[in-house]
Parts: sequence; structure tokens; C-alpha cells
Amino acid sequence: MKPTKLLAGIISAAVLGGAASLGLSCLGAGTGPDLEVDPDVKRLSHCDPRDISFRNEQEGWLRTACSEWFHTNDGGRSWREDTTLKEMLVQERESRSSTAQPDGSEASREKLLTLTDLLWLSSTEGLALVDDAPVAFRTEDGGRSWTRITLPVKTDSIRRPEAVGERLWLCSTEGWILRSDDAGLNWKELPGTPFDESDGCWSLSFVDESDGWAGGQSGALWHTGDGGETWKRMAATDDGPVTPEGSDTVLHSWHQLVRITPLLAWADTGNGRFRTTDGGKTWERLTPLMERVQELRPVLVRQGSRLPWVAHASGEARDESSFEPVMEFGFWPWGEQGVLTNNLEFFQAGAKVRQGQIISAGGSRRVTLQGVDGARNSSWGWADELVFQSKDGETWFVTGRLPTPVVRLAALESGFLLARGATGELFRSNFRGEKWEKTENLLDARDFAARVGEPVPPVFAPDCVLSARPASLTVRFGMTSCGGGTDSTLTLEFGEQGASAKVELDSVGRDWWEEPKKIQRPLARQQAEAAAQALIQAAFRAEGPINCTGTTKNFATLEWTCGVEGRRGGPLELRMPTCEVDELEPADLKAIQKALMSSRELSDVPGFYSRPVAVAKEAQRISKELLESP
Repeated sequence: MKPTKLLAGIISAAVLGGAASLGLSCLGAGTGPDLEVDPDVKRLSHCDPRDISFRNEQEGWLRTACSEWFHTNDGGRSWREDTTLKEMLVQERESRSSTAQPDGSEASREKLLTLTDLLWLSSTEGLALVDDAPVAFRTEDGGRSWTRITLPVKTDSIRRPEAVGERLWLCSTEGWILRSDDAGLNWKELPGTPFDESDGCWSLSFVDESDGWAGGQSGALWHTGDGGETWKRMAATDDGPVTPEGSDTVLHSWHQLVRITPLLAWADTGNGRFRTTDGGKTWERLTPLMERVQELRPVLVRQGSRLPWVAHASGEARDESSFEPVMEFGFWPWGEQGVLTNNLEFFQAGAKVRQGQIISAGGSRRVTLQGVDGARNSSWGWADELVFQSKDGETWFVTGRLPTPVVRLAALESGFLLARGATGELFRSNFRGEKWEKTENLLDARDFAARVGEPVPPVFAPDCVLSARPASLTVRFGMTSCGGGTDSTLTLEFGEQGASAKVELDSVGRDWWEEPKKIQRPLARQQAEAAAQALIQAAFRAEGPINCTGTTKNFATLEWTCGVEGRRGGPLELRMPTCEVDELEPADLKAIQKALMSSRELSDVPGFYSRPVAVAKEAQRISKELLESP
């Protein structure tokens, strides 16, 4: 078989095979699913949720990373902007900034106060703690109004609060411990704190109103039997998270403590994750929970009047030992039985019941979806010019609008969306489906055709360089980042008698006065064709999930000429997208983090594939081989 036919078959199989492996939505891609959706439901924010607090199963509050506040009355199915808490913090900031300091200056007006915790002691009583400020806000009417409470301490970072009934404790990295015996209305500083500024308090956990532990920054663990009035240092073991007094063992802070019973407790420390079953006398080191389970099944555990804690249910048993605390941030109680994650996933009894979004309530209008396609745990539908998205197949919201009615939409595994309009033009959107632009990119046309099951359109493709004579293939490639970038060029030329290569390689880290490395040399025909084939295959392979969050972006552009007429093709531009973290699926984020932690390139992670990364990597390899070969 001739090289050009072989390559064309490889490209077609790769593109079509990628489409077949994606799996279309069960709602029926490209068909009219007869689903009626509300066109008045809109997405309110793209920012990640940072703090979520529900006082019951229906009413809750949410703060985003952009300091937006939202409120829900229907269990998180829809949200509206809530300015009460935000205005409360703005007023607090303004009052602090107008207060003269001891040196006569004014406090910085740029200080942005945030809430560290919004916890509910009952369905009506709640407490909101402010980061880096000696104040709290308290409500007795379910959040309709709030009263400012002054804490009897200096400003510093407050660690996570602890509560049993109406008794609450707060501690700080500055060393102090506060207690309230009336649900946060009045506070007193406990004089017997075992901590100070050099060894601050990091975590508290009480099993009742009297029996509690406190962990410090230096690795010491303390016990109280009188609600925090007095403390006694606990016995330590050399191989556990506790550091013996006077020992030379490296000190490890107690990031979080969860006491389940007087004997059973868990701890996340600077030295790892541990469990004790004998009240802290001995400790068992465990691997992190996230590394031992394929998928968390978070459940809410309540014990009497204590604040609830989130756990992972292991097995069918429901005794204390079957619940392992999920100490990582990003899990919040939801009503009496539910758990909510920072991805707005709702769980009940360990089973996911729905995927939420920060969306508005709808209206009375309804439109029927004309078709649906799905990829990466999202479904996309269309009705005339409107594009809708759903994370769970039930709740739909408008995400964008095309300038022409949509005839067909294709959701790609890479996260991109393609749509054909009534005018026959092809449009492309990056991840969210909000902004659409017309595209005439060769790869977009092929990806769309492969996804919807249409014949690949006949276009002038770069694989002609493998058979036409004369011919040439030029690849411009490199990367951009905050600290600069590179811009290199590789040209392969094919004549009737032979082939040649021209390289201009821009190296990372070279000084500004240094010139790129250059070389021009003849090549064996077989070597040149193998290089061209590798580059074209890398450019035409179907993309998988893409890491679009980094500051380093690869790019590659292909141009080619074929035949004695010198017919030109391209430029075919391959560029990495820019996106926000909330556009990626949790599984994608975990894979990205794992790759970065293990110092692996993302292109080596199974399932991930980015065309510009692959082409730039291949062009870099070929160029270096040409420069280093004799």
C-alpha cells in the first residue's frame, strides 16, 4: 500500500474510531428527544463554590471564589443573589478601615473580609465567623437578620469551630481558646490554654460538653475533661502523629481531629493520616482516603447534639468503625441526611441524587429540544438558536446563543462544542457553550463529521506531501507562558530525487542575545516521510480531555504545498484553550493533579490528548535529532 493511502486510512480510523468510543448521550444524539425545557433558566456564576451552608434540606447559602453570595429555597435546584451577608461584610470592612490605628494611620481599605464558616446549631440559630477579624455574626431567625458579636481576642486566623449543643469552642494559631455556653451569644477566653503564639491551636474535637482534645502546631496533643478550663498533655508514641515531650522527633501539626467516641478518633497531620482505637495511646498510620477508594460515597453522621461530620461509608455495617471521616475540605451537610460537595453534587445515604449548578429559577415559558448530544458527563441540547446544558439530564439551563438556528450540535470529548447552523456554516465554542465563532478549520470540519456520523468532507489535507512531488510541510511550534516562550520552525521538503530539512529551534531558557539553533541538511526520502507522517498523525488524532488551566500553552501551525502547481494548504492552527477550573470534570482535575505530583507530562496520562502538545512535542523531537545527528 502506498504511504499516502496508508496514512489517510490511519487518520480516518483515528478520527472515526475516537467518535465511536465517546458514547452518545442516552437521550439520543441528533434526535428530537421531546424534552421541554425552560429558556428562562440561566447560569448565574462560573466561579467555584467556596463555602456552602444549609440550615435544612431546602434553604441554604453559597459563597463563590468571586465573593458572590447566593441563596436557595428549593434545596439547591435554583439560586438567587443574596446581598445580605455580602453587605454585612462590606459594612464591617468600612467600619474597620475608618478606625484610626494606634500609630495614627487608618486601616487598609483594601482589606477584603470573608466568612470562614457559616454553621447552624439548629434550624434557626446560626453563627458566621469572619476570617482575620475578631467578630462573628449570629442569627436567631434562620438567616433573615444577623447580629454582630465582638470576640474577646485580637485579630487572627480562627481554626474550624467545634460545637456540642449550645456550647461552642474556637481556637486560633495565635494560641487562644474561646468558649460560648449560649450558642455564640457571649464568649469568654479560657485562661488555661496550653498554646501560645509559637505553638498555635490547629484543631479541636469534643465528644460531649466536657471531654475534648486539642492539637497544636508543634505536634503536641492535649486533653480536657472540663470543657477546656484545664488541659493535660496526652501520652505520645514515637511512631504516631504525637511527638514525645523532649524528643528529637520531627514535629508535625494536627491539621484536623475527628473524635467519634472516647476511644475512636481520626487525625490528619503533617506526618500523614492516623487512627486510634484506644483513646490516643497508640496510633495506626493509614494511606490517604482519596488514594484508597475509587469513588467517595459521602454520608452525614450525627451524634446527639454534636455538629455533624462527613464520612465515607465502608461496607454495609453502620457502627462507628464503618465510617471514615472525609477530612478534606469541600464537603458540607445538607439537611438531616444529605451531603453536598464543592462541585454541587448532592448525596443522600452515600448515593448521588443529582448534580447542581448555580442557576436561576425559571419562568412559565417552555421550548422543546430539537436534539441532544453528550460528552464528559454533560448533555447539550438545542432549540432554534439557543444552546442548553445539563449535568444530570434533568435540569437544563441556557448556556449560549448562535447567530443562526442550530441544525446539529456535536459535543467532543476534548470539551469543545461544534454546531452547524441553518446557513450551513460551522461554529465552534470553547467548553462552556457561551461564545460561538464561525470556524473554517479543517480539523473542526473533520471532527464534526466524525462525531455526527457523516462522511469526512473532501478537503486539501497535508497528507498529500507523502506522495506529491514536489511538496513541503512546515510546522511552526512552541509554547507561551508567564515567563516568556519559544517559537521554532521545522520544514520538510520533498523533491523528485530526494528530501531535505530546515530547522530553527528556539530553546527554553536561552538568553535574549542568543540566536536560535539553525540547520539545513539533506535527508533520506524514507526518513523525511516518516517525520511528516508522525507530525500529521499527531495533528489529526482525536483529542481527549485537555488541561486548559495551566499558564503554559503549546501551539503548532501546519502549512503545506503539493504538486508542480504549488497548491498551498493551511495554515492549520492548533492552540490550547483557556478555561476555568469549573469547566473540567472532577475526574479530569484529579488526573491533572496526579500527573503534576508525579512529575509526569499530561500527554502521558491515559485518556488525555492535546493536538498542539503532541505536534509540538513531536516537532521538538525531530528537530533535536536532526541537530544532533552527524
